[in-house]
Amino acid sequence: MNYRHMSTTAVAQKTLQFIAAGAVILAGLSWALSAQAEETTNAASTETTPAPKATGVRPEGKTTRKEVRTDSKEARKDTRAEVQENRKEARTEIKEVRTEAKEAVAAKRAEVKETVKNAREDKTLKTPETKKVLEEKRAEIKDLRQEAKEKVAEKREAVKAENRTLLEERRAKEIGEKIRTHSQKLIERLSAAVERVETLANRTESRIKKIEEAGGTATDAKKSLETARGILTEATTSIAGLKAMVDEALASNDPKEAYTKVEEAATLIKEKIEAAHAKVVEAITSLKGMSTTTKKSEESKTTTSQ
Repeated sequence: MNYRHMSTTAVAQKTLQFIAAGAVILAGLSWALSAQAEETTNAASTETTPAPKATGVRPEGKTTRKEVRTDSKEARKDTRAEVQENRKEARTEIKEVRTEAKEAVAAKRAEVKETVKNAREDKTLKTPETKKVLEEKRAEIKDLRQEAKEKVAEKREAVKAENRTLLEERRAKEIGEKIRTHSQKLIERLSAAVERVETLANRTESRIKKIEEAGGTATDAKKSLETARGILTEATTSIAGLKAMVDEALASNDPKEAYTKVEEAATLIKEKIEAAHAKVVEAITSLKGMSTTTKKSEESKTTTSQ
């Protein structure tokens, strides 16, 4: 556009028009960007927050697990301190054994020197009697050293065995505590899942009664609900048996291996709960479209409207 032939007023008006148009465009862009950001935030929150399942297993309580870890840490610390104390005592006893052996050997050597000295003075050093005495004393020195060596080895093995027992007992106790805590949470989650399905079944049964009172029929729903309750009864009985299985696992020689049976049984119970939930959902689905309003009330409404 050529501004040379336009007046100052016209140029100012055109400038104001351009500024106003630019402001409108900028406002539109700002609104579009804010809307897009809001959609992105909503989408992200939807993706990161999945809907909970009706029969899902609830996560373990972090507080209990934290307490178990703390107790295990303290148990390891105590065991480590006890092991170190045993080693310290063993080193002290070994040192005493070696000192005693050293002193005994030194005394025997002194006796040998004294015997040799006396034999030289008496000129009986090479006689069979003197040689026999010297051999016996040297044999005694050798026996003292061997005895000290065996005592040291025996003490070391005893300390190793004692420390090994301490560690095994601590590990067994730690495994037992973990199994006990995990099984307790597992039983609580399974029991809670059974209760949720039972609550849903009770609500469905209440709706069936209302439909039947209104003159409707819900044969399929009642059959599905009856099957679900039977499965829930089996699951409840299995949960009670699960507690006994946990006690047996803890009392066994290998609790960790025995606990695999508990986990297998828990998996079967979970499958039963899911099957019961599926049957309740099946009953609810079959009730769709059925009215809980009685025929008399419908007729009265029709008469009133006429």
